[in-house]
Amino acid sequence: MKILPKFLIIPFLFSANFAQDLAQISVTIEPVRYFAQKIADGDFVIKSVVDKSADPHTYEPKPATMRDIAKSVAYFGIGTEFDEVWLKRFSANASGVKFYDLSAGIEKINFENLGETHEEVGEGDTRAEKHDHADHTHDGADPHIWLDPILVKQISQNIAKNLCELNSANCAKYEQNLAKFEAELDELHAYALQNLSNLSGAKFIIYHPTLGYFARRYELTQIAVEQGGGEPKPADLADLIKLANDEKIGVIFTSPQFASKAAQILAAQTGAKLTQIDFLSYEWQSELKKLIDEISAAGAQK
Repeated sequence: MKILPKFLIIPFLFSANFAQDLAQISVTIEPVRYFAQKIADGDFVIKSVVDKSADPHTYEPKPATMRDIAKSVAYFGIGTEFDEVWLKRFSANASGVKFYDLSAGIEKINFENLGETHEEVGEGDTRAEKHDHADHTHDGADPHIWLDPILVKQISQNIAKNLCELNSANCAKYEQNLAKFEAELDELHAYALQNLSNLSGAKFIIYHPTLGYFARRYELTQIAVEQGGGEPKPADLADLIKLANDEKIGVIFTSPQFASKAAQILAAQTGAKLTQIDFLSYEWQSELKKLIDEISAAGAQK
C-alpha cells in the first residue's frame, strides 16, 4: 500500500475536521435549503426538517429531529402550516437557536384571492374552522410563496441578511452570492414571461392549490381539485370534469406529497395530461422550469 507523505495527510485531516465543525442551520423545506445553500456557499451545514416526501401541512417531526434542531445556530422558517404549529415548540426546547421568518416583507394573499379552488364546506362540516395534524383547509393566507421567482428574491434577501447577522465576517460574500442568485431568478422569470405571456387568463387544474402566487404573477388561473384537505365529493368531481372539458384544459398537476385519485379520474375523463411536479423538491429551478414548459405546451395545443 502506498503511504502518503505527512505533509499531504495533515491538510486532508484538517479539511475533514473543518467540514465536521461547520455550524448548522435548520430550514423547514427543501426549496429553502436550496436557496440558503446558494447564498451561504458552504459556510454552514444546512438541513431541512420536513422529509422531502412528506406533506408540510401535516408532518410531525421525530424526537431525533427536535434534538437536531436544538444543535443548530439558527432556524429558517418560511410560514408553512408546519412552522405555525411547531416553531413555538422548537423555540421552547432550543433556547440557543435564533429563529428567522423568511416570509418577512412579503404580503401574503388569502386563498380565495388566488384563483378558483372549488371548495365548499357543508353544514355541520367543521374542517374549515380548525387545524389539527390530520387535516388542513384552504382558508387563510396561502403559504406557497417559494413558487413565485420574484417572491423568492425577497426570500433570498432575507436569507442573506440573516446570514450576515450569523457570520458578519463573510457578509460581503453573502451579498455577492445573493446578487448572482437574483440574476438567475430574473432569468427564470424572463423565461416564464417568454413562454406564458400569450396565455393570459388560461386555466390549469392542480390537485393541491400550490400555485396561487405563480398563477397571479403570470396571469393564469389555478383550479384546485382538493377540497378541505381531501378528495372532492362525486358531484364536485363531475363539475370539474365538465369544466375541464368546456374550457379544454390540457394539463392537470399533481405532486408526490398528495394523493391523486380524483386527478387520475379527471385526466381519464377529459384527456388532459397528468403531470407530476414536486413543489417541495431541492431541484427547485428545474421543477419550476418543467412547470412553465408544461403549461406552455398545453396552451399551444388549444
